[in-house]
Amino acid sequence: MNEKHIEKTVDGIDDRYIAEAADCGAEENNARPARSARGRKILFAGLAAALVLLIAAGVWGGAALISEAREYREAVAFFEENGLSTEGLSRAEIKEVYKDITLKRFDSDVTAEVIRQAVKGWEILQKEPSPEELSLAWSRFSAEHRNVQTVAGVGYRHVLTDTDKNILECVKNGETVWSITLPNMFYSGHAVTSSGLAVWGLTSYDYDVARLLCIDENGQILWRRDLRHDFKSEYIGAVVERNDGAWAVISRGNLGVLCFSVFDGDGNETYCKKTEIGNKGIGCAATLGDGYLVQLFENFGDYGYSTLAKLDKDGGIDGYLKYESKDCTYYITGMIEFEKQIYLSAYAVPGKFDLFNSHAEIVRILERFNSEEYSPFDVSGEELTPLVRENYTAVLLRCSGSGEISTFYEVKGSLGDRLTVTDGGLLCWTVHSIVSTLYSPATNSFSIGGVCSVFRYCFDASCDLISQEDTGETALFRR
Repeated sequence: MNEKHIEKTVDGIDDRYIAEAADCGAEENNARPARSARGRKILFAGLAAALVLLIAAGVWGGAALISEAREYREAVAFFEENGLSTEGLSRAEIKEVYKDITLKRFDSDVTAEVIRQAVKGWEILQKEPSPEELSLAWSRFSAEHRNVQTVAGVGYRHVLTDTDKNILECVKNGETVWSITLPNMFYSGHAVTSSGLAVWGLTSYDYDVARLLCIDENGQILWRRDLRHDFKSEYIGAVVERNDGAWAVISRGNLGVLCFSVFDGDGNETYCKKTEIGNKGIGCAATLGDGYLVQLFENFGDYGYSTLAKLDKDGGIDGYLKYESKDCTYYITGMIEFEKQIYLSAYAVPGKFDLFNSHAEIVRILERFNSEEYSPFDVSGEELTPLVRENYTAVLLRCSGSGEISTFYEVKGSLGDRLTVTDGGLLCWTVHSIVSTLYSPATNSFSIGGVCSVFRYCFDASCDLISQEDTGETALFRR
């Protein structure tokens, strides 16, 4: 790793944040200071996420223990199952940590230390954008190729015309190589697969009908299917390519049913399973062994944007994973299986929200500028941008197949975005670094807008950072 850009942060965490992760209520101590005040907050969030996941996964023991010997055996087994180290711990301390977690008390300093040693985190440093870089980002954004994010030089851009036509363009190295008008449909998303580009949306003549297209490398539509699953309304949340080349389509029917369907290379539907999940939305998805992970969310309640449903190979729900912290909220934006590990791209925002929408993320900033001291015309980008950057931290979580976090990376002032795997076998993480912002409370679609520079970080199978680059691309920020 390039030590000029990478800083190991776990060893520098202030112990009082570890104590907070265990909710022990201990007073602040004089442990060595962390290297970054903002880094402490998100590192605590990562530790707490791992801690909460242990609980959510249901891995603890059950009834009261009959004897000290049995208690110790079960405690050691619990440590082994969850990858926790017993090194340096006495027999009594091992039992103490076991009971502290299984009984959900978290009032032991020993527990906090064990959790800290179990989860290793790294900070990827980005310097604050200079005025010249801000100008460059804006000129990139204003250029013809704006908002096209590429993989190996290839990207796709959706354009909605003034006449409500939905156009999809393929861009290679900044040049448009093909452009098609999507047939009577509104675009929702796309995924690159080995058999073609999967594009999905809703039909323009009936907004309740989901449509799926397969488009070849020349922009020709190979096949088109409307999903017919006896729902009054249905939309597609994600399309995932399976190991056999077929497409697993994850859709939501009648606002409360997770529909899992499979389409072969010719567009024939070969399988369908429906599962009641209540009023929860469908987000991103990925393979997980011979099963799948699917993001669920809702506007109110406990699901937020950090809950994942584990699906078996037949599309049935086989449990849930939830990543959360006591002092921040996680928003998962992408996921992928790589070398038998699950990688989650996300961003963290300080605070806990019962309402999950884009305005909730910036509520503290809005409250500041909604006071009588400010008018909308008084808020400059020079004042606003540092506050917005401080509000966001991109996070990459590396998890085992059962969901426990083993490693994480963070980038301050940024949002985690897509995850892809290169032909050379590297994992690439796309991050949006917020470089300029605009306060516009009267705008319908956003209160804070801005421009992000797009960075790409590549990792090997051991989750070591191999390369990093400013892609020269830009992305919108709208909240």
